[in-house]
This record gives sequence, C-alpha cells and structure tokens, in this order.
Amino acid sequence: MQPRSDIRTVGAVSVRRGSAPEAEPLNVPVESPLAIEVNGIVAVHLMRLPGHDAELALGHCYAERYLGGLDDVATLEVCTEQTGLVRLRTVREVAPRPASVLISACAGGRVPDEADLPAPVPADRWGMDAQRLLGLMGEMQAAQTVYAEARAVHGAAVFARSGELVVVREDVGRHNAVDKAIGLCVYDRHPMDGVLVTTGRASSEMILKASVARTPIVLSRSGPTSLGIELAERLGITLICYARGPRMSVMTHAERVATARG
Repeated sequence: MQPRSDIRTVGAVSVRRGSAPEAEPLNVPVESPLAIEVNGIVAVHLMRLPGHDAELALGHCYAERYLGGLDDVATLEVCTEQTGLVRLRTVREVAPRPASVLISACAGGRVPDEADLPAPVPADRWGMDAQRLLGLMGEMQAAQTVYAEARAVHGAAVFARSGELVVVREDVGRHNAVDKAIGLCVYDRHPMDGVLVTTGRASSEMILKASVARTPIVLSRSGPTSLGIELAERLGITLICYARGPRMSVMTHAERVATARG
C-alpha cells in the first residue's frame, strides 16, 4: 500500500496507571509549510496538512478577494510537496498584501476594515430544518478520514441547500480546512449558498470567509468570538455554534432555522 503523505506513524510510550510503560505506535497528521505566490509575489506562508494544495490556494485567494472565481485564474501551478509552493496568476492585475506567516492555529490577525467589509448575504425565504442542521456535523465528521486515523485535525464541509454534502476537507489549521472546501467549490463552480460546517471556533475570519462565499449559514462545533457574532449579525449570516449531538446554539439570524420560526 502506498504510504500516505498526510499521516505519519511515530513511536510513543503508553503510560497507564497501575501498568508498566509499553511502546505504542501512534498515527499523527503531517504538518508542513506551503507558500502561495500570487502574480509573482508570495502572498502568504502557511503551515498545512499536505494535500489539496491547489484547492487551498484557490480558497485562500478567493477569501482574500484576489479573485472572484475560476474565470479570474490565468494559471495555477502546484510544485512538488518538497518545495511547498503554489503559483497562481490572475487574469486581472492584483497586488497582494505583504506576505504574512500563518501558523496552523491562526489567520493573520487582521482587523476587518469597515470600508472593506463584503456586502451582507442576501436575505431570502430559504432555511433548513433544525434536525437536519444537527445532523450535518456528524455527517461531516463521518467523512473525515485523517481524523479517523490520526485525530488532531480540523474539518470543514460545504452542504448544498438540499442538504447534500458537496465537499469535506481536513487540515491542521481550521482556516486552511475552510479554504480547501471553498477552493473545491470555486474550482467546480459550485454555489456556496447553503451551509458551511466547521469544527473550528467561529471567529471574525471564519465569518468573513463565509460572507465572501455568500454562504448564509455557518455551523460550528466550537464556540464563537464576540467579533464573530457581531460580523455575522451585520453581514446577514446565521451563525450556529456548539453543534454537538442533540443541541446547538443559534447566535444570529435565527429566521433561517426552521423551528425558530415555529
């Protein structure tokens, strides 16, 4: 069997109360660097789970609004995993911000500029039944192959308005996982007007990514930040947090959750 590039087996010592220590092999997710170059300028350095690097670059550049869709991509080149580089050239002239280094747990720390916020997600009559929403988290996690073998990764998924699963992606960074899922939708020209599901906390950066993607519902297994809630309210996004088992907390725009209207 071909060894996986995203999981590595390491040696550890298992220590249990009342028992002698013993050798134990453990699977762990691989974390390695990736640079994303936009029009000849390195826009960002990421620590990521190897795999789906083209989707990660597309999703990151889409969320940063360097491109508005696949038609804005002139070329996209993924170099070997050893070099950890994706080169993207856009059709229109784009000057990326100075390169930042993002570790797996953070997203650069930029405070949203008031004048640069995306337009609010359009309000319409669409919503999803609460019971179906509760089931989305489990459906995503059941499809997480790296998590099943190694744990220690975040998951992100896009679901269509019909409730159909569109894509699941994993990464050591919660933002990377979301960018990979968004990137696949950009590549396939699939609308993201349903539900974005994430295991990561609902911070301001997550809400901004959803807003750029025009995604009306964000469902998180974790909790929100204060700015995440404020932006979700302002940008017309239904933010649902603590989606675990039989319960969840609807933080903003509860009108899209079917039982909230009844």
